[in-house]
Amino acid sequence: MKAQEKLIIIGCGGVGGAASIFSKKLMPEVEVTNIREEKRFIVR
Repeated sequence: MKAQEKLIIIGCGGVGGAASIFSKKLMPEVEVTNIREEKRFIVR
């Protein structure tokens, strides 16, 4: 069984969302997880 790399990004309102999308494009083999707890989601 092959070990899988994981990336956890905390927060999505600032640059967290962009970071997760960009990291998935750069490293498609890595499992990306977003953790967010925000009352309002900011879209830029």
